[in-house]
Amino acid sequence: MKKLLLCLTMLAFFCCQSLLAQTPYPIGHSSLSFVDASRSSRSVTAEVYYPATSAGDNTPMANGYFPVIAFGHGFVMTWSAYAPYWNALVPQGYILICATTETGISPSHSDFGLDLAFLISTLQNEGTNTSSNFYQHVAATSAVMGHSMGGGASFLAAQAMPSITALVNMAAAETNPSAIAAGRNIQQPALLFAGANDCVAPPTQHQKPMYDSLASVCKTYVEISGATHCQFANSNAFCTIGETSCFSTAGISAATQQSITIDLMIDFLDAYLKGDFSAEQSFRQKVSNASGFVAQQSCQALGIRAEDGMSRKSILFPNPAKQYICISSAEWMDSILLFNASGKLIQQVKGEGRLTTIDVRDLEAGVYMLKLQGKQSAEMLRFVKVR
Repeated sequence: MKKLLLCLTMLAFFCCQSLLAQTPYPIGHSSLSFVDASRSSRSVTAEVYYPATSAGDNTPMANGYFPVIAFGHGFVMTWSAYAPYWNALVPQGYILICATTETGISPSHSDFGLDLAFLISTLQNEGTNTSSNFYQHVAATSAVMGHSMGGGASFLAAQAMPSITALVNMAAAETNPSAIAAGRNIQQPALLFAGANDCVAPPTQHQKPMYDSLASVCKTYVEISGATHCQFANSNAFCTIGETSCFSTAGISAATQQSITIDLMIDFLDAYLKGDFSAEQSFRQKVSNASGFVAQQSCQALGIRAEDGMSRKSILFPNPAKQYICISSAEWMDSILLFNASGKLIQQVKGEGRLTTIDVRDLEAGVYMLKLQGKQSAEMLRFVKVR
């Protein structure tokens, strides 16, 4: 009975959140500073952009729970060069926290990666702080993202904090310690963007080796035709100087390059941070029918999916999940089969009619598939388990 009540309560919450997510949100902004006691009381500063009740500085957050994304800037670049990303993501229901550390000419890549991981965990803790503007507004899912140096540092962050849900970066540059080596320890879903005309961090020396090293359950490499290193961000003098020195020439505009990036990025994030089935299908279709880019993808977690055209009769929530998942179906469920990312059957659960609760506390973090078996049909659902 307790599990049934929990499931019904979560169902009501899920439906409300779905309705809220249909409305673009105004962008709120705060400048924050935190102290990482585990690293000799290191000061970690950030600019945060979040879904708000009205646009402006320190305005109240909008109603709802929103995934958090930590963003790492490029070498000697500032967070303000990445306005296209918070202007696109925040109205869709994401919190973007931009690290403002390691802006000098001798940055510590290791510290920068740890800063990104720290900002995610700290902001999620703010979601439980009754005196914080983020109280009861931060979802359990998260992503780490970055450009150039920040892209390489995003690998270090994902390695340091396995509970980060997903990894995204643009023109990621190799770091010290090595982002390429870190990829062997990263299992989170990953989306890597590269510029075909990038002479600062050439794809063959940076992003492609990073992609190849990843142990992700689902990884995607997108190389945009005619794209350069600096056009992933707004115009920045320091980046332009570096690009001019190696004679890079753009084959497309910055607006086009960023539009391709953001379009794929939103589908990817909606799929893995919000559990949006249609976004996942859209992402896969766009990658398969590449326009303006070439792509490579390896997705073990999608290999056991039933026919993509099948009718969707069930919902699974919350997704991602920490402790329990609930499945609500229009048809009677006889049994539910749970598969891991490799397609191995790891659990079979007896159906409880049209509403079933499954305890997932003992599962490792990662992507899982459920096969719902009824008397007349079967259906596949995917969910993400987070710590």
